[in-house]
Amino acid sequence: MVEVILKKHVKNLGEKHQLLQVKDGYANYLIAQGSAFLGTESSKKNLAETLRQRSSKDTKLQAEVAKLSKKLDTIQLVLLEKVDEAGNLFAAITPSKLAEAYKTNHIVINHKKISIINGPIKKLGKHQAVISIDKDIDKTVYFEIRNKESV
Repeated sequence: MVEVILKKHVKNLGEKHQLLQVKDGYANYLIAQGSAFLGTESSKKNLAETLRQRSSKDTKLQAEVAKLSKKLDTIQLVLLEKVDEAGNLFAAITPSKLAEAYKTNHIVINHKKISIINGPIKKLGKHQAVISIDKDIDKTVYFEIRNKESV
């Protein structure tokens, strides 16, 4: 058995920066694929330092995520859009449009991290979307679309 440190996530084996014991042949395979490197004393020390730095970054990131989540809770997002006589929007509300609306409220969110529940919106009313704040944290937000001409 050989100790290896994973460079990236390997399905059914482990996560990035994880120290594992695997059989010699599998260790050679992982190293050849660029998925792992040998778990020598120096590489173990480097791993410990990397994990220590990552934990401090994770702590800061969790604080930022909590702050963003609170900001999203406090905002009542209302989009004013033009509609036709039947009440349909001329242009559908997309994640890009939502990202722009949040930007006017001083919250910068990448439009790729927004997914609108029930697809692009073409009707007035209250709707919801899911914002992927972090890789494991999703936040459901609610917003309303009103007629621009009635305001």
